[in-house]
Amino acid sequence: SLFSQEMVKRGFLFLTGFNICFAHDDDTIAAAIRANRESLGILAAALKAGDVEKRLEGPCVEAVFRKS
Repeated sequence: SLFSQEMVKRGFLFLTGFNICFAHDDDTIAAAIRANRESLGILAAALKAGDVEKRLEGPCVEAVFRKS
């Protein structure tokens, strides 16, 4: 959730993975790589500090569909 939050702040919304294709130009790919590095850096710092949940700006993502 923290990683997703930070990626959205950088203009990238995704579900479960990344799908880079020929339609993406070099600038978009570079921006995606930069956003990943920045977001993963924030996540690493949060894990090291033990304050991942504190850094979330909303509730944790929960499963929408559950088996009963």
